[in-house]
Amino acid sequence: MHVIKMKKYISRLFWIVIFGLCQIITSTAQSDNINAVSTNLVLYNTNIGTLNTQNVCELIPNSELSSKVASVLAEIKDFNRHDDLGIDIKRSQSFLDLINITPAIIKIWNKLAIAGRRELRKEKAALEAFRDLINDNKTKELLANNTELEGIMAKMESFKIGDDATDFAKICNDVRKMINDALPADVSKIKNIATFLGNSGFTNASEYTRRHADLMVQKITQNGAFIKNADNFTFEFKEIVENAPNAVADFDFVVDGIRYVGEIKAGDNVITSNFTSQMINYFGRVNDLRNVKSFRRVGVPLSKTAVVDHWKANFAMKNQKVIDLVNKYKIEELKIPGTLDEFTIEDFLRNNDDWFNVIFNSNFS
Repeated sequence: MHVIKMKKYISRLFWIVIFGLCQIITSTAQSDNINAVSTNLVLYNTNIGTLNTQNVCELIPNSELSSKVASVLAEIKDFNRHDDLGIDIKRSQSFLDLINITPAIIKIWNKLAIAGRRELRKEKAALEAFRDLINDNKTKELLANNTELEGIMAKMESFKIGDDATDFAKICNDVRKMINDALPADVSKIKNIATFLGNSGFTNASEYTRRHADLMVQKITQNGAFIKNADNFTFEFKEIVENAPNAVADFDFVVDGIRYVGEIKAGDNVITSNFTSQMINYFGRVNDLRNVKSFRRVGVPLSKTAVVDHWKANFAMKNQKVIDLVNKYKIEELKIPGTLDEFTIEDFLRNNDDWFNVIFNSNFS
């Protein structure tokens, strides 16, 4: 009887020990799994500020590169985007490859990250183009005079929909070319460029405004051989002209004491409601009809008849400054004698193509 009880006791003890071991093994596995999940959260969750410079560098397999990255991060004042940088390094091999070639590109990454360019900040084309723009010697001079300009440049967007690295790179390259090839060498002569690149241009929410800025960069660059000699060059220049409506010229500049005005029409229709009022204002600023140019997109039609009709309907041909400029051009340039007035100017404008082409179909010279 005692033997049977002892066997039952030993059997129960055996199963208790086995159950206890199972619980310990299960608990250990769960703990390891929790630690693994926790590690993943550290690497991938951007909402938790957990990484530091050492953590970021540990994501880089090359110890020499890891050391270089640590040095770059130490050079960035108040750097606090370790989590975002860790994510981009972990998830983008092309970004890591770029860091391997140029560790200092992390400084450019940081500038785009500050500007909220979540996708662009790790794209090679965007990073290199923005680096080339802000590290350009002439751009640096402009940045020194305007502390907000670099941040504006980082936020520039194409008129196309989407945060595309190729489009952003094109804007950066085009703006850099304009600055170097078309604008005056002395940057103190360049006014309002931040306004143009910013809310009046590439950072505006309006697709039309961004398209307008894109065309403006193209046309200024095309006219660079002439414009770069300017005594001063002003973007988005408003002037009150006597006996003329108010208007903001897209760009206004002076070469050898002579004033010029450029207007950009980026829409599908050149003749808008304010077309004539703008032209009256611009003619009021200059002393030669040829010094006003109106540029439009390739393929957008414009007829002389449409221009004259709009000018007539909005009283441009009754404005004395307009009459004087047309007379000067007719007599001095075309060598056609006779003085026009408000009653005869219309006939000349309708029957002569030269004035139309010199304003609407030619560059500055």
